[in-house]
Amino acid sequence: MNQFFHKLSISLYFIIIIATILGLSYYGRAYYNLPIEERYYTSTGELNQMHKLLYPSGYIGHNLGIYGTIFILLGLFSYMIRKRYKIFMELGALKYWLDFHIFLCTLGSVMVLFHTSFKFGGIISIGFWSLVIVWVSGL
Repeated sequence: MNQFFHKLSISLYFIIIIATILGLSYYGRAYYNLPIEERYYTSTGELNQMHKLLYPSGYIGHNLGIYGTIFILLGLFSYMIRKRYKIFMELGALKYWLDFHIFLCTLGSVMVLFHTSFKFGGIISIGFWSLVIVWVSGL
């Protein structure tokens, strides 16, 4: 891969992550702007529907958690397999795999963040904050 395609792929990764953040923020802006205590008790039709979709076990929120986890695991294991097994050494330079690993794990972390609907309490939050620590230390 030459320098142009490498910069293009990095730019594409960045655009996809930013577009995901902006798209999810825009779509759920009314829901995410509500205080956490009021989200469940919204009687307005649109906000009630948003709650049913975006809360962690809602249709969109649940899928964000699933896909975010899949992206993180795919990024983690694909890089690890490429790095450790000789039969995969021919599949491109390791630095490009590292870029792809960072992209998938960052995108997965963003999806997991929106899966939580910005509610960071309880015993499950230990897993989320562990993810944040690992992500920040990786940067």
